[in-house]
Amino acid sequence: LSPEVNATARVNIKCTHNDNGLDIMLWYKQPESGMMKLIGYDYFGSDPIMEKEFKDDFEIRRENTLTGALIIRSVTPSHSAVYFCSTKPGHCDTDGYKAYLGEGTRFTVLEDGLDVTPVDEENIKLFAPSSKQCKNRVGQKTKTLVCLATHFYPDHVNVTWEVNGEQNKPNIIESTDAAAAKRNGDRYYSITSRLTVPSEVWTNPENNFTCIVDFFDGTKNIQTRKSISGVKGICSGFFLSFQGKQND
Repeated sequence: LSPEVNATARVNIKCTHNDNGLDIMLWYKQPESGMMKLIGYDYFGSDPIMEKEFKDDFEIRRENTLTGALIIRSVTPSHSAVYFCSTKPGHCDTDGYKAYLGEGTRFTVLEDGLDVTPVDEENIKLFAPSSKQCKNRVGQKTKTLVCLATHFYPDHVNVTWEVNGEQNKPNIIESTDAAAAKRNGDRYYSITSRLTVPSEVWTNPENNFTCIVDFFDGTKNIQTRKSISGVKGICSGFFLSFQGKQND
């Protein structure tokens, strides 16, 4: 299944497992809001039981105990989500039985008039720390860089950071929006990520900070990078004097 499909397409999502004792298969939808909802379920050999809001658009089919499928008859943008299947035994004493979910199948229904649009370097803005930031809430001297990626579609992105070409360095904290979002009526997505470093790391001009945006276009990953160098400065009171320089 391609992660991007056009509106009105018929979509078939398969689920397989390897335990013949698990004859109930359940299907769930998790939209961008994050709230997972039960679509329906079936016992092998019997008609599926569908939740009311999903009856018109979805079908559940079962080839055998180990294989089933969720079918969306004609997709619309409202069907963009992550879909999960789960299995459990059909006998009565299953109240305490743990249900295990797979990684899920995610796809996006492309809106009319919009094509897949990767993240362009011109649409990545890297902001130096504020001159007014000198300490965090617990009194530690830190500085926060901000990376803003805009004008991409759909929302298949991941943002990471490097400091001097390395990731996950000690005492450095990354914080990225939970998901890309559309803002102010824009049809395209944007996402923000923050990198918090000790002040002495930012005020060393030899240090280089890189925001990395990975965009999946349905067939391959496209990586775009934007960098900025640290600047010499001294924290005094609540202010840090510096001049930032971006590296394109």
